[in-house]
Amino acid sequence: MESVRRLARQVRPRRVAHALFARHARRDHRRAATWFAQSGHAGSFERYVVRLYLAAWVTALVSGAIATATRTTPLRAVVAGGATVGVVRLLAVQVGMTRLWVARWRTRRELDRATPHAVVTLRRCVAGTTDRRRLLAAVATATDGPATTAFSQLHQRTELEGVESALRATARATPSPAFAALCRALCGPETGLAGRLDALDVTPQRRGRIGRLIAAMGATLRTGTRPLTRRQRGEQCEAFLDAVAAELRAGVPLSRAAGRAATTGEFDAIRPAIERFAASLAVGTPTATRLAFEQFAAAISAPESRHELRRVAAALACDCPPTAAIAGPRSRADDETREATAATAPGERQRS
Repeated sequence: MESVRRLARQVRPRRVAHALFARHARRDHRRAATWFAQSGHAGSFERYVVRLYLAAWVTALVSGAIATATRTTPLRAVVAGGATVGVVRLLAVQVGMTRLWVARWRTRRELDRATPHAVVTLRRCVAGTTDRRRLLAAVATATDGPATTAFSQLHQRTELEGVESALRATARATPSPAFAALCRALCGPETGLAGRLDALDVTPQRRGRIGRLIAAMGATLRTGTRPLTRRQRGEQCEAFLDAVAAELRAGVPLSRAAGRAATTGEFDAIRPAIERFAASLAVGTPTATRLAFEQFAAAISAPESRHELRRVAAALACDCPPTAAIAGPRSRADDETREATAATAPGERQRS
């Protein structure tokens, strides 16, 4: 009797299901394994297939039992039950595989949209460090959704496999062409990293009218603010950051620059957030400064302003100077244009 009990403990439903359905993952759904790897699902594809087939068979058997019970003659009951079991099982498996394709498509779309923002963040962070592990960790904190997962997994992979091998393997496996181009740009010597990032295209994908309407409705539901309110807060946040950057260029410390910039304009829509931000900067430590920008970003409902503030926090985490982190690194073309404008007299500019 004791041996029977031990055998019953060893025979678990999970092991039985794995023994019955694990072969389908290796034989029937090789293409779906690629979809699973590119969709961002956690776990293994074999476990996903075992669970899918187990759920499909349970659903099919229940449906077959219901179809059998509704028939009057034994022959019709057997035919209807068998047909129902086969059709329901096939449809359930196909739905499960289609979910992987849809998840892969959504991941590709989100990565394509988030990669330009990540490239701009990397360009700013390069002013502080060229350590690619630190850059990936900083960018992972400045993005949202699947992009955060992708950069976090890439950072963990660099810790295990090395930077070059992890970047090249991710570029081959990712479904997003933009993310693959970014991974290839990060490969190579660190001395030319800034030039390779500058060569990348950062033009965001344009959404149609329906896409913009859906995004606006989603932002309204998430933040509880109207589009006009978000626009006003975004404009005031941008003006506030410009004022802080001007104070920093004048040589004022960051803690004082935020307080002085708050008195230079009308910031009624974000006044409480600015006051909390200035109070957090008074601590003066690098960690407190970075956290102050992250909390300021969480308090702003405008998406673009939130991205800009999180980009500043990521740059500060990479030891970027506050002036370059807030105002952004100046390119050579901008410097030449500024010098040419300063060297030209006002009368000459008016005559020209």
